[in-house]
Amino acid sequence: MKNYKVLFLILFLLNTIQSYGQLEPQLLNAINNQALENPTYDYDDSSELATLGDIFKNKKIIGLGEATHGTREFYVYKAKIIRYLIKNQNLKLVLFESNMAGLESINNYIQNKPSADINTVIQQSSLFSIYQSQEVADLIEWIKSFNQSKPNHEKVRFGGIDTHYTYIIINDILRKPGLSNLLNEQQKAELINLDKLWQKGEPKLNRKQKNNYLAITRDLYQSIKKANTGDSSTIYTQDIRQLEQSIIFNNLPDIPSNKIRDKFMAENIIWATARTAPNEKVVAWAHNGHISHDLWRDYQAMGVHLKKTYKSRYYALCLAVGEGYARVWDPGSATKDYKFQKSPLPVIRNTDAIEYTFKQVKYPNFFLDLSSPALAEPIKNFMKSPHMFRTIGAQAVPSEQNVNLKVNILKSFDGILFFRNTTEAKDLSYDKGKL
Repeated sequence: MKNYKVLFLILFLLNTIQSYGQLEPQLLNAINNQALENPTYDYDDSSELATLGDIFKNKKIIGLGEATHGTREFYVYKAKIIRYLIKNQNLKLVLFESNMAGLESINNYIQNKPSADINTVIQQSSLFSIYQSQEVADLIEWIKSFNQSKPNHEKVRFGGIDTHYTYIIINDILRKPGLSNLLNEQQKAELINLDKLWQKGEPKLNRKQKNNYLAITRDLYQSIKKANTGDSSTIYTQDIRQLEQSIIFNNLPDIPSNKIRDKFMAENIIWATARTAPNEKVVAWAHNGHISHDLWRDYQAMGVHLKKTYKSRYYALCLAVGEGYARVWDPGSATKDYKFQKSPLPVIRNTDAIEYTFKQVKYPNFFLDLSSPALAEPIKNFMKSPHMFRTIGAQAVPSEQNVNLKVNILKSFDGILFFRNTTEAKDLSYDKGKL
């Protein structure tokens, strides 16, 4: 009897191995048949843009993700999509994973208001250093040129979605006379003191300190309501909401802080989108982990909240990479100066990883519309199960184990752009400071 059990187990395993061997070619054939090749990423006249345009036609918000920050091909291709949508589908608001406060200088620059050169404008803004690259600067310059001959109501606008740095928000509040004048002397002094604490490094506020600062925000909400300055009141209320968000966010552990950060970023996108016309599009440029509309590390990502609000009018486009390089900083650096440098991406050898399969596709760079009703069954069956997936932020990582996360791609994203090889984003030629 025992021998029969052993024989049955051997036959079962052989059958499983054979089945897997049969399934893999079916999957690759299906991807090869349905994938849309991206023959180039660095100029606009390529055939796949028309297909992407058809998919984006009825969308209000398009999330443009990235598996790694600091990747040139991601930045250039997302800029390419943005240029297409501006020219063809009335994209009017470009939002970056950066502080909402402190990006007025870039928005003023692209509105063709008097300002310094692009490098200085970026340096003095709150644009995160991961995006202070030549590729993003080129996009900003292009938008400025596009806006040149347009009346104000037709110009593209630029903004942020995050509330990561409290001192930037405080400085923004104090710079606005209409808002700053609503502060009494004690409130102003307390915000200035918090700003000074930030100059020494991010302070870890305790519960009592948080409650004190949150009380100031509650008083300011009432002051803004009484002042009733029309549209300025709406903007001022959002300024104070950013301060409130950053205080709540302060000094939380990893998962709780990311959970609430994503919730707040979605809230800020929804607020900004509500200020656009019904026929105007919005793009949100952020990490894949933010644009996902499924759980990410067991918390609801930003895209979950956007999907709930906009349903099928939100499209999350994930960008993935096989191997190559990125512009990131080394957390083990002795100088601790957050200097960005070229860093190799860990090679993916895990056969369960999405990238392991994608590297075998006949096209080096390709797009798959995961939301398509015509998505082939082998692809659908493969994608609906969680697989390992590369996810890197702005830090260099030593090995494959440090970057892979179990992700249900089909639940998380509506489309995926894959690049077999990538290079690092290019630096701008100035000292980028803290961010």
